[in-house]
Amino acid sequence: MIQELTSKEEAVLELIAKDKIAANYFFKKVSDPKWFPYLKEKGFFSPEKAPGPEPADKEGLYRIPYWNVLDYLERVSQKVEEPGNEIYIDALLEIIKEVTEYHIRTQKLNNYYIWDSFVGILSNLPKNKIPKEIIDLIPVWLDSDFNITLQTMETMERIFQKFLTDNLEDIQKAERIIWHLTGIKEEYGKKVLKVDFYLLQEFFEKHLNAIAEKCSKITTILAERIKQAISMEYEGTLYSLYDYEKRKYLLKNPVELFTYILIKILLIKSEKDPLQVKQVLESFFGEDYPIFTKIALFVIGQNINTFKDLFWKALEGKGEKIFEGAPIFWGDELKRVLENLSPLNDNQRELLKEKIEVATNKYGETLEDKDKKEKEKWKSVFKQMIYKALSYDEEFKALHDAMKQVTGMDAELSPAIRMGETRVGPGESPLSVEKILEMESDKLAEYLIKFKTVDFWEGPTVEALAEALWTAVKTEPQKFTENLEPFLNVGYLYTARFLEGLTEALKEGKFIDYEKILDFIEKYINRDEFWEDKFIVESSLSAKHTWVISAFCSFLTEGFQNKAQPLPEKLFEKVEYIIHLILEKLRIRKIDQEISDYILYSLNTPLGRVIETYIKFVLKVFQSSHSKKEFMIKKFIAQYKQFLENSVIEAYTFFGMYLLNFYFHIDK
Repeated sequence: MIQELTSKEEAVLELIAKDKIAANYFFKKVSDPKWFPYLKEKGFFSPEKAPGPEPADKEGLYRIPYWNVLDYLERVSQKVEEPGNEIYIDALLEIIKEVTEYHIRTQKLNNYYIWDSFVGILSNLPKNKIPKEIIDLIPVWLDSDFNITLQTMETMERIFQKFLTDNLEDIQKAERIIWHLTGIKEEYGKKVLKVDFYLLQEFFEKHLNAIAEKCSKITTILAERIKQAISMEYEGTLYSLYDYEKRKYLLKNPVELFTYILIKILLIKSEKDPLQVKQVLESFFGEDYPIFTKIALFVIGQNINTFKDLFWKALEGKGEKIFEGAPIFWGDELKRVLENLSPLNDNQRELLKEKIEVATNKYGETLEDKDKKEKEKWKSVFKQMIYKALSYDEEFKALHDAMKQVTGMDAELSPAIRMGETRVGPGESPLSVEKILEMESDKLAEYLIKFKTVDFWEGPTVEALAEALWTAVKTEPQKFTENLEPFLNVGYLYTARFLEGLTEALKEGKFIDYEKILDFIEKYINRDEFWEDKFIVESSLSAKHTWVISAFCSFLTEGFQNKAQPLPEKLFEKVEYIIHLILEKLRIRKIDQEISDYILYSLNTPLGRVIETYIKFVLKVFQSSHSKKEFMIKKFIAQYKQFLENSVIEAYTFFGMYLLNFYFHIDK
């Protein structure tokens, strides 16, 4: 029942309609729901009153204003279950819907305060009153220039937990929330999560058992998200899935995170609903992306007695493909399955031998660069790896020993990259991550300079060593930045991976000594040998000086946008100096062919990377209080005009891409 206002209260209503300061004070203090219908009638809650970004005091900058009614709406939502207040539930939902739909139509309300408050209001409402159409507004709230905060994620969890019941309609709503929270977006040409990576990981780990037990569609949701996140065929397959649990730092992108969560859920479900899991795994063997076969083999290997029949069925239909993909995609997962198939009967032995033979011939077709003798040797290595996993059986042991006589080496199935004894393809790293972290800088640098790949297919490789270095730097960056001098003569491949490791460490909030890194980079590139490609490491990757430049640009970009540990203003002049040093040396490429996609072209040339980084740097300078800000901006403008006069394609492309930034922040 709507309560009438007193004459004094009506006077207050008139005052706040005219006086913004009085309105702000009123909404900070008021909590009585009786005001709600009168405030709504006066239009205080209308979408047009909701504020979007506004120009700040400094030209070109914007601030996000707080909508003064939000606190009151949240207080009302906390009281809706009190007798007589139920009437406000639908009214609150109507406001949430109208404001969100207004933003969808106009794109005027990129205001994270509003979206955070809406999440808070929903968390206070009875679950049976929150319809699916309101839950489906969540993607709009997540699609912002601002990452979802810890506080908002915790509130979102409260909403999610409301629906973890035995009621089918509730579970469907919970699954919709998971679908929205796992959304993917593109950022700088890279597929990333809409919410913070580590907050989402924590959310899943906290609710893993409940999700696995109650959400029947969770495997479909995660599988679909994996497909949406994959950029390259091999993505998510390089590491053994057995390494994820003990080395969570391997989880670097959405594909790896979703894979990790999916296998944990499948393992839980395997105990409670093996029939459903069997159907999921069977469908995974039919997927095109290798990651799904890898997941299926992992789950089968963990529950061999439950899913052994499923493996034999898959082997019968796609056995040659399962064996053929083992050295690249799922060596460790297949090895664990094969090692536990005992005992074998005659039919199973024949099936295995038949499929191995077909796969071996297919593998041989990929060795086009080998002569006949070498090709036969590596086909024997291929067989030997598989036979090793089956050598508990006397017949396969004899076949393994015969192959070993031919190859003269030990060989077994393994992941593409093995942590601790890192393997890249058939090669392996001479140093584990742990060993790298133990070594002094001078000893490690000396090792990196001297080490060479003897045989990519048989022995340790520089590619694997570089990958191990990346992981070590990411894990403990301070260990490396304490003394960088010994690394001045290390090859491009290692230096690029070193910078990439620092970038990942920065994203994870680990302390980075910017000053030491910038000093090192200045010394590393400020010499003729660097620009003449004197530090190429012999490898299949053939990394040149441009690799280092690209990795350095990525590091700087992360430093500009990192909120927890931004690049200090005192180092701006050093950054500017290094950028100009690079620009003086980089050659403008002459284009001898038609460019079909100028944006893609510009994003991927070394000069394009540097120009875009310079733009982002100047935008950062503009927002700063640096004493030489105006001078730096003028210097940038002069340099950019020179690019345009010289018809630099990348400069024209980025001028178009950043046109509004140029207008508002750099040079009208």
